[in-house]
Amino acid sequence: VPKQPRPEYVTPEALAKFNQAITPDQRCRLWDLRDDQCRWAVGEDAVTYWFCGAKIEDHKHYCKVHAGASRQPPRS
Repeated sequence: VPKQPRPEYVTPEALAKFNQAITPDQRCRLWDLRDDQCRWAVGEDAVTYWFCGAKIEDHKHYCKVHAGASRQPPRS
């Protein structure tokens, strides 16, 4: 199996902006997630959180932006 390219690092600021732009119809609860949807949890607490729900590409559990947000920042 060929190795997949690593996603680009996403800054906390870019992540916050992306999360705010997720539309309510894209958001999912755990029981509504399909195998092809992003599992990045968004929210402040266990009562109000939801999952991104964006289409997963080659990053297994997360969409491209959330896969990048899970990376460490590049070294200076």
